[in-house]
Amino acid sequence: MIDKELREILVCPECKGDLDFNQREITCLACDSCYQTHTGIPVMLTHPSNKKWKTLYEKRALEKKDTPLACGHTNRSYWSLRDIILDGIGDVQNRKILDAGCGPGLFSKHFVSNNSVIGVDFSYNMLVLAREKGIHCVQADLLKLPLRTNSFDFIFCIETVQYFEDCGQLVTELSEALKKEGKLVLSFLNAESVVRNVYRSTVGILRSSDIKPKWYRINELKCAFLSNELSVEEILATYYPLKGYTVCQKPNLIDKYLVSNFVIRGVK
Repeated sequence: MIDKELREILVCPECKGDLDFNQREITCLACDSCYQTHTGIPVMLTHPSNKKWKTLYEKRALEKKDTPLACGHTNRSYWSLRDIILDGIGDVQNRKILDAGCGPGLFSKHFVSNNSVIGVDFSYNMLVLAREKGIHCVQADLLKLPLRTNSFDFIFCIETVQYFEDCGQLVTELSEALKKEGKLVLSFLNAESVVRNVYRSTVGILRSSDIKPKWYRINELKCAFLSNELSVEEILATYYPLKGYTVCQKPNLIDKYLVSNFVIRGVK
């Protein structure tokens, strides 16, 4: 049975039409596209834009289970980044939240007790773990979100943009799901980081894989936000393996090479 929360917000990923829900399938009333459910999780994938990543993370969810390692993080780097993001947004209550690329739900479980949280991921095995935390889960491609426009107060996209070749396309899709005055919080690996590049070449989780993440520069993400009419409220910078962070609205030349991760928050 599909959650009521999902029934109210799901639309066809192909045409954004309304859906008819029955016990066996989901049908678009506009274009007649049909979708299945698996153990109550709507499977709204059409043509996944990154099949190799999907295969990799289905496997990692089974191997690493409910840990940051399933998401490709060390324990220290993940929890440090999560705490930095939460500190930056303060107390959030009675809001509708989307965790875009939710993985096993380690980040958004923080919001479940006082908010309505929907998690989207292309990995079914990840979503099974996320659902155990009270997150309403949908299997879908972030470039074809099966969600009504103007629906969310907050959208979090944590360390996910590197799985997409065009960050602008991803930001466009997410911004459409955001309410007016809603906030998009996106964190990503800094393409210019000296430490990150050394780490990637030696001990990264994909060292034996033929697929590599695409890392972005801060200016690329700033441009993507502004082109989608998202005002940049704040940019935070982390310096893994060092602790802590700085507010870094206009990164200078030194910042660009020392920062390991950026967190950019924009408002619609």
